Amino acid sequence: MLSTFVFTASARSQSLAYRWDSDSMLAYQVNIVADLPDEVETLSGAITFKVKSPTTPARLTFSGGLTKTTQRKPGSTSNSPGLGPFGPGFGGPGRHSPLAQRSNPFKGLERTTNDLVIDSRGNVSSLTGSSQLPYLLGNLSLLVFEPLHEGNEKNWIYDSGVTISEKNQDRANRFNPFGPFGPFGNQGDDKETVSAASQLVSFTLQRENGQLATYAKTFQLNSPAGETAYKIDGKGTWTFNRKLGVSETLDFSQKLTIIDGNISVAIPVSIKYQRLSPDEYNRYEKNRLAAIEERKAAAHVANYTKGGYVPPSNLPITDEMKLPVNLLILWKKDSRNYWSGTVVEELSDGTVKAKEVGGQRRTFVVPRGRLQLVPQAIEQPKSISAETLASLYAQAEHAGQLEAARKQVHEQLLEAAKAKPDAPILGEERQQIMSGLRSGNYLEMERALQLVAARNPRKDGELNEAVKKTLEYPDGMLQSIAKVALPKVLPGP
Repeated sequence: MLSTFVFTASARSQSLAYRWDSDSMLAYQVNIVADLPDEVETLSGAITFKVKSPTTPARLTFSGGLTKTTQRKPGSTSNSPGLGPFGPGFGGPGRHSPLAQRSNPFKGLERTTNDLVIDSRGNVSSLTGSSQLPYLLGNLSLLVFEPLHEGNEKNWIYDSGVTISEKNQDRANRFNPFGPFGPFGNQGDDKETVSAASQLVSFTLQRENGQLATYAKTFQLNSPAGETAYKIDGKGTWTFNRKLGVSETLDFSQKLTIIDGNISVAIPVSIKYQRLSPDEYNRYEKNRLAAIEERKAAAHVANYTKGGYVPPSNLPITDEMKLPVNLLILWKKDSRNYWSGTVVEELSDGTVKAKEVGGQRRTFVVPRGRLQLVPQAIEQPKSISAETLASLYAQAEHAGQLEAARKQVHEQLLEAAKAKPDAPILGEERQQIMSGLRSGNYLEMERALQLVAARNPRKDGELNEAVKKTLEYPDGMLQSIAKVALPKVLPGP
């Protein structure tokens, strides 16, 4: 369920005016907090406006989005099946739980872009794209533009009409505890209901500090009584930068009341934004990107210790390395992905018995060619001595350097084979392939089979027998590669 705002103002200008410089950028930091019955929801982030054409009406490109975080209140409990967050009467039988929402109807809660055309009084004549926010807050791209009034700049009232569009499947599904503008949004869009409402915004000059003019702002919205009624009452302060011709700050609190029959829910919402200088925005963006990288790194660490796909460490485990019990390792789970596990025991045939971390904690036997040490930054069990770990990582780093060189040569050979698939396998290349197939080493056999698989089918009895032999190797992944390579070398001369 999404909302659409349509303003029809009685007054249309005043001495305050929005102005923009050509090719300039405007940035704001936004923070919105909703005080829900069981939790506090915070929406925060930075938004920018790139000026495409400064002449009024100006053409701006909005970019940005808010990140949602929630914090449970002390003593609150999780939602019970069949009940909404506000208990019986919300989301009961026949009503979908808002927690079941699978997609985000609020584009303002993800990074997005909008194109808008706006005049010097804040009248928007065109908006392409959506950046809708929950709690009846409208588009994020319009949040920093207040309606300006011509004439008396010390105080003015903006009285307008509003249309609220609600898209939904049915009545039982339409109403959830937050209404169409709640944090979870609608479950469908088969039907659309449009209702009228009125809003009243007032501004009164409080003080002037140089080029900054601060106004007391009030806001009221009322929809007529129907199946569901909405009401907003709010007040706060808004500061306009006369020199730059843009909004400077907003510090505003309002209460959204949703009435459905004899049930009423009130949600206090605070809305704040502050203009950022270019240097402040650059620092914010640098910190934001650094935080993303930190979260990615933390997620990888969690995958190493709790289960999940991880990138290779390029620290191969060789035949010579003695692996202590409980050593945290990586194993190549399929052709591209690695998973973490712990050593159970080394087997007499050179393979390793290990147990996966997380998941079903299955025990598996795998050749050393599919094993690597986890990155050295990942903490190993305290039962393994520092001396043992230092020795293992020294050996793995040396092996990794040699392996990188071998891999580079192999990739060159593989590209050459793919470029001439009909060329016969002769000379030095044939010797390398035959040596790899007969080596008993997982990585060497894998590379040899890949070179064979890159060819078109041809008769080659010797290679056919050597590839068949690799099918006996006790590893499902290698056997899969061999089954691809075998039809490329047919029995015969």
